[in-house]
Amino acid sequence: IAFHIRLTDNINDLQKDFGRNATITRDVSQFMRIASTIRSQHASLMNLKRIFIATDNKDVLNKIFETNSSEYKDWTFFSQQHVQRSNRKDLMWFRNGRSSAAAAIATDIEVMRRATFLVGSFQSNVYRLAAELNTAWHVAQYPIHMQRHYTVDVEWYEDP
Repeated sequence: IAFHIRLTDNINDLQKDFGRNATITRDVSQFMRIASTIRSQHASLMNLKRIFIATDNKDVLNKIFETNSSEYKDWTFFSQQHVQRSNRKDLMWFRNGRSSAAAAIATDIEVMRRATFLVGSFQSNVYRLAAELNTAWHVAQYPIHMQRHYTVDVEWYEDP
């Protein structure tokens, strides 16, 4: 399973444009709820224990790894190390890390492309691209009608 949790510059956009609080709708617990559903629905498919976290927000990783010892002890989390992340909400938070940002995003997309299941928001260009590449990567392995991409959005809006 791969999560894409975008939670920096989009916080203000979600509030202004949609009236949604991204710290609630993009909370790790929302993603973990979906991961648990995936694991229960596909128990016979494989033993799902590992989750890759692609995020732009260092607080997301801190929360996951701090909580992992208790609430999420049945899961193994991994993410890219030494990648610039922020907890700032301004649009250009990555300005000083541009030389490595493209490689980090490309690596996140590659891992998400190969994941069996994805969880994220289709409001993100990165998640949409990863979902498209993921579908193409797995086209021969899984039936096209099998749900493998999950969203924290609803059909036309965002799930508060």
